[in-house]
Amino acid sequence: MLKNYTTKVPANRSVQEIQEMLQKNGATGVLMEYEKGTGRIASLSFRVDLNGQPILFRLPKNLFL
Repeated sequence: MLKNYTTKVPANRSVQEIQEMLQKNGATGVLMEYEKGTGRIASLSFRVDLNGQPILFRLPKNLFL
């Protein structure tokens, strides 16, 4: 993790780009969970099928802060 990293790119744009990359690379599902009361993304999960078996991934909250 990069300490004190900031960006001027809006979070929703970054999430859209991540979703597009996941879709292009075989993700079969994407789920965003939001912080209660703030609407900010708390985590992003996705599923990729490998040899007919679903493999689940969950990106941690600190990627979206």
